[in-house]
Amino acid sequence: MKKAKLSACVLVIALFISSFTFTVNAQDISVKVKIAPFYTEIDYMSVDNRYVEYPLITYKDITYFPMTFDLCARLGLACGFDSEKGLFITREYIVSGNIENPKPFGGDALNYYNTSYDAVVPTYPIYLNGIFIDNEKEQYPLLNFRGVTYFPMTWRFAYEELCFDIEWSDEEYSFKLMDNGKSNAPYIYSIEGDNVKLQNKIDVYDEQPLENGQTRYSHLYSYYTRYNFDTALKTVTREENSEKGSNVSVPERADKLTPTVIETTIKDNSIYVGDELLITLDSEEIVSGASVHEYKTGESSLISLSAQIGNAPAPYTMFKEYFFVKDSSGIRQIPWDERSNFNAVYPDNKGGFYISTLGYRPSFSGRWSNSFSDIYYYTPDMNDFLCVTQRYADLFNSMRMLGIEDGKLYFLGMWYDADKNRYDGGPGGLFSAVNSGYYTIDLESGELTKLYAYICGETFFGPDKNLYCVSNCARVPRIVNLNTGKIIPVK
Repeated sequence: MKKAKLSACVLVIALFISSFTFTVNAQDISVKVKIAPFYTEIDYMSVDNRYVEYPLITYKDITYFPMTFDLCARLGLACGFDSEKGLFITREYIVSGNIENPKPFGGDALNYYNTSYDAVVPTYPIYLNGIFIDNEKEQYPLLNFRGVTYFPMTWRFAYEELCFDIEWSDEEYSFKLMDNGKSNAPYIYSIEGDNVKLQNKIDVYDEQPLENGQTRYSHLYSYYTRYNFDTALKTVTREENSEKGSNVSVPERADKLTPTVIETTIKDNSIYVGDELLITLDSEEIVSGASVHEYKTGESSLISLSAQIGNAPAPYTMFKEYFFVKDSSGIRQIPWDERSNFNAVYPDNKGGFYISTLGYRPSFSGRWSNSFSDIYYYTPDMNDFLCVTQRYADLFNSMRMLGIEDGKLYFLGMWYDADKNRYDGGPGGLFSAVNSGYYTIDLESGELTKLYAYICGETFFGPDKNLYCVSNCARVPRIVNLNTGKIIPVK
């Protein structure tokens, strides 16, 4: 059987979201397409193009491949369309959703191989993994067929950008597409001057074929590949491999407040700071431990309490969190959602505090949290926290704070199609690829600015004060400067 990885052959995946409505503009170019006549298998699902609503099509003798909403979720693609902002598609590894009666290729239809069908070349903006696609200059442009956007998955799109494995068989006249999973992106282990050090672990296995046709894998050894990212020269160089990984020693963000530990005393269910009563918990809750930290900026002081409830071992240990403000009149409590996974405190340099959280804990347990994050703001003249996330509720239902740099608050904004109060420990579910992305808020003017569309990866501030993402959404890992959009491959 003759099989080959796709090289000259080109695919196109169609993107369809059931709630999307695509309109044909006057400037769109009309073209003719045909139904693809060969056998197709996608992620072990076979499709007969003669009898589906969104079949594979061909244009300029190139195969265009349909990808519906259900298929996007199955293959790990987050996507979204807005009539003004355009089409956004990104490789993601938490895409999920309980889809009842999935129809990866739409409903039933009757198609004919020898008939030409109408399609158009759309003119709306298109972004793939955050990169703008100039459709008019593409050799194989995106198409709109039956109200669904189709775009060309060339070797660059299918293999390099979306990490799909592809097989074509001349003998069987068949095409197969498989989800290859996450790329092997490195992670940061230290920052030294202008240089950011990265490494990843490579496992080497011995493959032995078995009589039943399967393969047995035996782990032989591991090694670490290392890279140096020079933020001044904007270059990445590969260093010598190592048998051992370095300890992660990334310095704390300079803008994150470092708290002072305050000694506490527990008497029954009451927690004291010195001789002053901090809080008394409900009588049915047994307080077995407490940690109190004080954060200061200027003359302002904020106190956090994490109370351990019961004696369940990690990772099932149960916690409740509380906040207090300290002033000349003493210590008073500030209302706070005890389930929040408090993460860090940042100063606004005006006596106020930004508080970030990472998800909510089920039954106040430290084991699981959901994907939602929030940013809160507090100044000593306030009686309650201001939830910044609620201010932008029309755009996001999750805001994960990344830091403050040059008078701007950086955050990852996401809109999840899920219940914020669910605590299944998994991802937030399907999300809007249109609104989701990396943003700044100017602390003086309050202006909201989108830096970059959402891409999956680890973010960090470089010594040059730019926000970077070590993206793992493409086959070849890359460092993306989210401030400028510059992409630096890590090979």
